Amino acid sequence: MGDLTTQDLEKDNYRAYARNKLIAEAFYLTGDIEKYGSGFLRIRQEISTYPTMKQPVFENFQHGFRVIAYAHNIETVGETVGETVGETAKGTSALVLSYIKDNPHIRRDELAEKTQLSVRGVEYQLAKLRQAKLIERIGSTKSGYWKIIE
Repeated sequence: MGDLTTQDLEKDNYRAYARNKLIAEAFYLTGDIEKYGSGFLRIRQEISTYPTMKQPVFENFQHGFRVIAYAHNIETVGETVGETVGETAKGTSALVLSYIKDNPHIRRDELAEKTQLSVRGVEYQLAKLRQAKLIERIGSTKSGYWKIIE
């Protein structure tokens, strides 16, 4: 990473260079990359063509950085799910609700993986959704499923 900061990445204020020249050359020769250093800019430009998509977030992480790219705009998911159940869920609850809508048999650990929450965090979101009378559990923990209450 050197002196590269997340602010530099967000503003395209950096000079690209291959950190591992052998791997970079292999990817270039196989056609998997066009040129060095254009990836972040192209990703942001592509995301900007989707007006409801949230821009990626750059974070310092251990000895480098990580990029969090969102598959859905959470507010849009909340509005869509809200229309379905007659009430709008917000934020993480909406995301959990959308995964349940897609797969009523989804398990807590699968929800944790998809939402990047802990299992306890998922349990908290499920409790909020139950309390709001948006979902209910039908059957046992192992063989049951989630029902969205209309």
